[in-house]
Amino acid sequence: MTDTERLTQLKQILASHLIRERRAGIKMATEMLTNDMHRDEVRTLLENLAKNDLITTVQEDARKALAAEDIRLHPTPAAPPDYVFGAKCANGHVSYYDKREYCPRNSSLTRRTVTRGSREVDEILLRCKTKGCGEEFFVEVDCKGYK
Repeated sequence: MTDTERLTQLKQILASHLIRERRAGIKMATEMLTNDMHRDEVRTLLENLAKNDLITTVQEDARKALAAEDIRLHPTPAAPPDYVFGAKCANGHVSYYDKREYCPRNSSLTRRTVTRGSREVDEILLRCKTKGCGEEFFVEVDCKGYK
């Protein structure tokens, strides 16, 4: 079956009066999107189904298929590791630091423990990493688990 014939078949299935046929069509559309076949036309068909189908569960299935395609095309970037923290110097430059390097007690960095409210927080003296700046500043760092 050619791609064009498959698209024609998909249109017929999605226009069916039977719920199970339209659901099968959504599955077929998902496979076609995964294989990058007639992407714009298939998305349009699914969007139409998601907005206009009389059966709510069919609308939801079409929305899920569209959402899955969006995630496939535009995956969310991985979250930065929890040991990386950013800090801004007095000149407004943002630099990123590694808790594994700055938090251990045996490091030679200047640190202080300050009481804020009922909790003690670690402050570490950092140097701005921006070329030509080198500003030194204290920043509050949650070193729990890295000391």
